[in-house]
Parts: sequence; structure tokens; C-alpha cells
Amino acid sequence: MKKILFLSLLLIISLPLFSQTAQQKYLKGNISDKITVIREATDSERFWLSTNAIEFVKNSYNYLQDDRDFENLAVTSIYALPDFSGVKISAESIQEIERNLNIIFLNFKSSNVKCAIISKFLALKNYFNTNNFAVNLMGELIQNEPILIDSTLLQSIISALGEIGDNTSFILLFNYYNNNTIPKYSAELKNSLIKLIPQSMDEIIRMIHTKNYNNINSVYTLIKENSEISQNNLSEIAENLLNEAILLMSNSTDKTKELVQMQLGALKILNDNKCTRASSSVISYFELAKKEHKDGIISDAEFVGVVNSLGNLAPIGAVSPLVTYLEETNNAVENEKMVSTEVVTALIKTLGAIGDKSAFDALLAVTYLNYPDSVLIAARNALSGLKW
Repeated sequence: MKKILFLSLLLIISLPLFSQTAQQKYLKGNISDKITVIREATDSERFWLSTNAIEFVKNSYNYLQDDRDFENLAVTSIYALPDFSGVKISAESIQEIERNLNIIFLNFKSSNVKCAIISKFLALKNYFNTNNFAVNLMGELIQNEPILIDSTLLQSIISALGEIGDNTSFILLFNYYNNNTIPKYSAELKNSLIKLIPQSMDEIIRMIHTKNYNNINSVYTLIKENSEISQNNLSEIAENLLNEAILLMSNSTDKTKELVQMQLGALKILNDNKCTRASSSVISYFELAKKEHKDGIISDAEFVGVVNSLGNLAPIGAVSPLVTYLEETNNAVENEKMVSTEVVTALIKTLGAIGDKSAFDALLAVTYLNYPDSVLIAARNALSGLKW
């Protein structure tokens, strides 16, 4: 028993002589040993180990970057770098780590290493100044043919620019999206572009007013049916798209169908967002939409949508053009010409909802003409709702 107690005591006393700290194991070990130490490190050990390994990688890449073990050390140390929230660290130390990661990104050929750095920058973006890194990411795209960049790396760059990029990043990614340079990644491009819209509104408006249909259509494709864009930005873009599509319509010979769909889509966005500030644009479009409807370019149902939107977004300014059009419709019926019951009913109901008494004569005239009963009933209801 005494012998056992003696041996136990001896083991406890001599333990510090035989055990090594993780730092000691790291410093004394070869590259494979260093990787193992970092992977097996406790939370309290990881910061020292990972930052020292990153420093070692930065200083040694000229000699070892083609070595697979060295690449593994780089990837392991970068991913092991912990969140700074649990570490006492100076601003200078954070800046040094940031510089080292930027240097490694610029000088390493390995896509695995670059992807690890991108991942870590995104995880620590609240601590790092990401502007320089965003420039480096754009440089990676500019200096290389995107189609030739490793697939995982390319996706990582595109996604990262959506998180930490700026208006310059938007222009670069938009050019790829607009020119369909990398069609396989159109979804990733679209997601990142949408995230960059808040800081890129000036660039977007300029693109819309380039008179270039491809630019305008790409912006429209980007924003339609997207709930991630703020209502203010979405409405401003839609209003500019509507105005530009109206102007292009007068010069277009081969994009009529596409421009009409853009007009209707932009109008729907404005209506859905109740954007009354676009009232003048909506009234301008109503004049064009009348012609498009008459020429059979837009359907009765589509024109009814225009009428309803006009009443919703420009109730004060809408009265005069709606009354004028109802009078034209009344004249057509009086001369025994065919008119759309659906459209006339929409005109009447919209005027009734607005309630302006200046619509009285046109609405009253409806009741004396040979309209279907449903139209006559709508006219009487509208008359009873006018405000005197």
C-alpha cells in the first residue's frame, strides 16, 4: 500500500516534467504535428495556436505553398481562428491578423485556402475592416476569367461581395449578370446584387437611364417579385423603369412585347407598394396604355389593372383622364361601336371610389346608353357615392 502511494505521489510530482503545453507541442512539432495540435486544441488554446500558425504560413508561403501538408496547415489554422468576442485582444493585433489573411489570400494559389479566408472574413466582418478584402475579391475576378476560377471559390467570392461589397462591387457583378458571362451562377449573382442595392441606388438609376434595353431589362429582372428589397428602393427603381420603358416604347421596333410587360410589371410594383409619389408617372403611362389597349397590345384584363392602379396611386390627378376616357367610351357606344364591358366597369368603379363630383356628367350619361345591366348598376352605384 505504501509502495502504491509512493508511486502515485511520484507520478503527480513528475507530471509537469513529462507533459507539454499545446504551445510547446506546436513549436517543437513538424507541419503534421502542428496541424494535429491545432485540431485538438481547447478553446483557450486555439487563439494563440491559430494566429501563430497564420503568421508562419504568411512567412513561409514562398517556399512551401505547393506542399499539401503546408496547405492543410493554412486551412486548419484559418478555420481554427476563434471569434474575437471571447478573447482579450488589441485593435493592433486584430489589424495584424487581418493583414496576414489578406497577404495569404493574394499570394496563395490554393482555392481551399482562399475559400477558408473568405469564410473567416465573413465570420469576423464586425471586427475586420473588410473594404480592402472586398477589393482583393474583385481583383480575383478581374485578373482571372471567372469561368476558369474554381467553382467553389467563384461562388464564395460572389456571395462574399454581396455581404461586404459596395457600389463598385455591384457594378462588377451586374456586368457579369447583365452580359450572362457566367450563366451557371446567375442565381448567386442575383442574390448578391439584391443585397448591394441599398448602397448602389445611384448606379442603378444611371443604368436605367442609359437607354440600353439590356441594362434596363436586367434591372427589371433583378427586382421583380423580390421581397428582400426595401419598399422605398423598390418603388424608386420601379418608377424609373416605368418612365424609361414609356420613352423606349416610342423608339422600339422589336421589343414591344418586352417593354409592355416591363411597364405592367413596374406598375404592379408601384401599386403593391402604394407608391403615390409616382402619380405623375402612372398618369403618363395611362395615356400610353390606352393606345396599347386599342392596338391590342395589352388585354382587357391588363388594361383594367392599369385603370385600378391609376385610381389607387393618383386619385386626384386620375379624375380628368378617367372622365375623358369614359366620355370617349360613351361616344363609342352611342355610335353603336363595341367596347369592353370589363374596362368600362373598371372606369366607372374607379371614378366612384374616388368620389369626385366632376365625374357626374360622364357617369350619368352611362345610364342613358345601351350598356349591359351590370354596367348600368355600377354607374348608379358610382353616382350615389360622389362627394358633393
